[in-house]
Amino acid sequence: MQFYFFRSPDKTYSVLFRKFAVKKNVATARMLAIAAFIFSGGILLSGIVVDYNSFIPNYPEYLPAITFIMLGSVIYYLSFYILKRMHFRGKAPFRQFFSVGYAMVLLTGCMWLTFLAQYNPKNTMTFLLLGTFTVSVLWVLERWETFIIMALTIAVFAYGMHYFQTHTNELYQNYVVAVIIMGMFYFISRVTYSHSYNYFQQLKLIELKNREISIVNNTQRGILNVVGHDLRSPINNITAIINLLQDHPASEEERNEYYKLILNSTRDADHIIHDLVGIANENGKELQKTEVCLNDFLKTIHAEWEYRIPNEQKLVFNEPFGLVHAYIHLNKMRRVLNNLIDNAIKFTPAGGTITLELQKLEEKVRISVNDTGIGIPHDLQPFLFDRFSRASRAGLNGEKSYGLGLSICLQIIQEHDGELLIESREQKGSSFHIDIPHLHLT
Repeated sequence: MQFYFFRSPDKTYSVLFRKFAVKKNVATARMLAIAAFIFSGGILLSGIVVDYNSFIPNYPEYLPAITFIMLGSVIYYLSFYILKRMHFRGKAPFRQFFSVGYAMVLLTGCMWLTFLAQYNPKNTMTFLLLGTFTVSVLWVLERWETFIIMALTIAVFAYGMHYFQTHTNELYQNYVVAVIIMGMFYFISRVTYSHSYNYFQQLKLIELKNREISIVNNTQRGILNVVGHDLRSPINNITAIINLLQDHPASEEERNEYYKLILNSTRDADHIIHDLVGIANENGKELQKTEVCLNDFLKTIHAEWEYRIPNEQKLVFNEPFGLVHAYIHLNKMRRVLNNLIDNAIKFTPAGGTITLELQKLEEKVRISVNDTGIGIPHDLQPFLFDRFSRASRAGLNGEKSYGLGLSICLQIIQEHDGELLIESREQKGSSFHIDIPHLHLT
């Protein structure tokens, strides 16, 4: 276990832990307020029928201190109850101030009882020791809060002791003992803080591991679903067509049609396998990038797609004046653009235009794939980049989507320290923007 006697923990969980500690302190103060009220109120009420003077020396002198603890507990509890009824929960510093304030009420009451016990040397520091131990164990205090409580306690102790202890030797002895008690208070308080922080940190690490395990399980489940269902479909198609060719004679025209169906099924299977391999290769290694002239790179992409795009659609490339350079991984960036252009073609009707555009912004480069297609429904847009996304849709000609492409694109762009943004309106087209850092050449 890590101890934090004279240092603060790292900032990884400090903000979350602070909220956790405040919540715990408020609950502790509320519980003790109820217990202190019942105990002190019980003593005051039972004094009506029980003669405490017969076995407690100077009992009447204890009544103001007991009343102080009871009233402090009532005021604290009622104040929080009223604020809760008013639907005002307050911010963390405000709530912490109230809970630490009640800790000081308890310590002051215990000191008051300690001062009164000076008449009985055997019980001189019993109540103060009890109060400091209770606060140090049950409250989770920051180091500066511990110092404030120690300073206030010593100040109140030094002020009040003179009214109850007039013997010089005993007075100094009590000061020494009070300082020792405050040292114990600091030590126990920091042990309590360290234990609580370590426990909280372990809980957060367990939560993180559980989330990671959940992500892995979901990924594996998604892969198995794709392999078991989507990948089986094109393979079954190929098998059925081959069996049909073997069992039934077919004309040349029919065979050519069967060959096209086999080729399409093969491409579907290859697309699925390509996406699954991309997921399996997520190993966290740093991306190896090279300096590339994006003008030439995008011209190559444009030329490749000009031979593949349907005749009824048009692919346009717009570039800025001057050359634009960036560090990219050629194959991965090519994959992203191929995926975006392929999606644009799927969802753009005949006669539509797909535009590949390069822009030079102030500190970054923007590569855009714009289309004049059917757009993306607003309610699906938040899920577009999810793996095995429920936002996946069949293309206008029935092309299948497996909910993997855009999630892989997002991952690749993030590996380039960039962003993948979307603008889309139904029946107005879509635009996917890739923003990556710009390489300034000297």
